[in-house]
Amino acid sequence: MGKRLSIPSGTADVFGARARRRQHVLEIIRRVYEMFGFEPLFTPTLEHAIVFHGHHGEGEKLLFNLRDKNDVPLVLRYDLTVPLARVVNMYPNIPRPFKRYQIATSFRDDEVDHGHFREFTQCDGDVIGVSDLSADAEVICMAHLGLKSIGFKSFIIRINHRGIMKGIAEYACGPNYDVLEIQRALDFADKSIKQGIAGVKTDLLRRGIPKSAVEKFIPILNFKGNTFNKLDFIKKELENYPDAQKGITELQIIINLLPEEVQNNISVDLTLARGADYYTGFILEGVIPGIPVGAVLGGGRYDNLISATGGGNEPATGMAFGLERILTVMEEMSIMTDENNQTILAYSSNSGKKDAFLATHHLRNSGIMVDFNPQISVFSEAIEYAKKRNYSAILICGDNRNFSVKPVAENALAIIERIGDELSKIN
Repeated sequence: MGKRLSIPSGTADVFGARARRRQHVLEIIRRVYEMFGFEPLFTPTLEHAIVFHGHHGEGEKLLFNLRDKNDVPLVLRYDLTVPLARVVNMYPNIPRPFKRYQIATSFRDDEVDHGHFREFTQCDGDVIGVSDLSADAEVICMAHLGLKSIGFKSFIIRINHRGIMKGIAEYACGPNYDVLEIQRALDFADKSIKQGIAGVKTDLLRRGIPKSAVEKFIPILNFKGNTFNKLDFIKKELENYPDAQKGITELQIIINLLPEEVQNNISVDLTLARGADYYTGFILEGVIPGIPVGAVLGGGRYDNLISATGGGNEPATGMAFGLERILTVMEEMSIMTDENNQTILAYSSNSGKKDAFLATHHLRNSGIMVDFNPQISVFSEAIEYAKKRNYSAILICGDNRNFSVKPVAENALAIIERIGDELSKIN
């Protein structure tokens, strides 16, 4: 026997019920984006290495680097946002605003843990060319509708602002301190240490931030209160820091645009940082309480990225759903069965095979999904096969166009009635 083959860590084979669930969620996400007027975009999996240099801070350590036969340095795409900036740079005449979504695989040579993969599917939606904060409010509304449509009853959309973070860093560490170091410490503690404020404090000290600065930093991060109380608190605490004041004002405008249902699911979280360096304004992440897999979506405003990749100075904002994490949470919470599988199985004896082809052809033309398995010789095998594949019903094809339908799933009545209506039309 040959050596058993395997796949790299942080990747996965997906088939059967899991593949159908995955496809179902992707369709929901695609539909949500299109409901907001977004159009699809496709970009290469391979990019020139220079495209991804200088935008992800410590994340650049996670790039999959390779060279082609001509010794050209390439990378597997780290995300979908930087390629979007490249597209806008290469095709400057795309009408504005450019509202695009892209659902595709990204790659990061990262540590693998629960819900954290090295090959994963991102589901991005971004708006290029709109500086008005209503675009940021729409991003939050997309996040809300997406999580609600997928079936999550309880979720929190955490929001913050890079201007507020800059103000806090200046307040605690002085005007010349590199705010990126604060952002990276918060992001690392949030994603890796996962010990709340205690973890943040530990990582800030580990990175050489003075203890006196950390002691000023922590009480602001640790303030308890609702969304508006937090904004009022930090507005007063940071009244002498213009970047923070601008960030607070922008968050207030964004929040006030949101419908009450959406407001009820958001929380200003001053520990939220996001890892990428390119964010310039509001940022967000979506989390499911009680499920320790990290954020299931994330994004924010990044007004300088287009110019940083060689394009014009254009505003941009957006977000991405994290498919693998969403599916991990759904499995843990037992959200959604395979009741959406409306495929039926066509079964026949050899003498009824011609009529089986006639029936399946007609049903498929009418939009009904039909699987015909010629290797099934007895009806008990047909039942076993249909149950394993989570099919709704079995179409039994006898001689002389003698058709009957047997339910397999509990919700098969509607599809059986439809099959009957269609079969009655066969001459």
